Amino acid sequence: MKKINIVLLFLSLILIISSCQKQIEIEYPELEPKLVISSLFTPDSLFKVRITNISGMNDISEIIVTDATCEIWSNSQLLETLQHNRNGFYVSELLKPEIEKNYTIKVSHPNFETATATSYVPQKTTFVITDTTNFVEIDFLYETCFFEATIQFIETKSQNNFYEIIVKDIKFLNNEKKELDFEQYVTRYKSQNIAIMNEGILEYEPNALVFSNEKITEQTYNLSFSYELGVLYYWTHHIHKHNAVIYFLSVSEDYYQYKKRLIKHKENQYSNIWDGAGDPVEMYSNVKNGYGIFAGYQICTDTIFY
Repeated sequence: MKKINIVLLFLSLILIISSCQKQIEIEYPELEPKLVISSLFTPDSLFKVRITNISGMNDISEIIVTDATCEIWSNSQLLETLQHNRNGFYVSELLKPEIEKNYTIKVSHPNFETATATSYVPQKTTFVITDTTNFVEIDFLYETCFFEATIQFIETKSQNNFYEIIVKDIKFLNNEKKELDFEQYVTRYKSQNIAIMNEGILEYEPNALVFSNEKITEQTYNLSFSYELGVLYYWTHHIHKHNAVIYFLSVSEDYYQYKKRLIKHKENQYSNIWDGAGDPVEMYSNVKNGYGIFAGYQICTDTIFY
């Protein structure tokens, strides 16, 4: 009798859920056909830009553009016209960006308005790892663990600074740690730090930590955060350890704004029966007469070996 009641209750629940449906009409902003510029640049590499276009709201798939004119300017001076390489990528032959110098990209094509964007590479901020904590949280479902690190860096409060933290999970074939066996970027982070919590992105399960110096008050700043490593349990009391490469990026404001929106945009693409889908997030773009991002960054790295 109890089994029958449970089955009836389950069927009733399904009927209630299926009947609670309401058709909602959503008005999307009209998407105009424009060029799309994608370029994140750093002093360590030559300028590289990918140029595509979208034809409109009914077809938002990327169309590779191979016949555009792609120019890099600075202080009203043409520095170089990038040549198309392959798959929509336009690559410089000799030009690497300089630190704190404004660069403007101009992309023209007969079928579109000329698209432009301006950005810069900020000063590099170095960091040191001051403390680590193993197994601050264990996820038995996914057989992974959260490890914690505290880093220290010097903050220049006289200007607005923007940062990003990315961790890569790596594993070597043996204890000599010479031959790499496995690597992937961490996809889950946690932190109680005020500078990170102030950004309002932790609830979106970010695949990176993006933050500014808005809430940073000390010149020498300590920041703690935890990250998920693929620590696998093969048998009792045996742990196959992974290691963590920490990337600390100093980024331009355009980069910061773009990555914050991208984190929310990706998370809101997922939906389930309980929460539904998230609200649409309009992506940030600093491209005039077009879409996309043109922004600079610098990177500093260190590795934690467990």
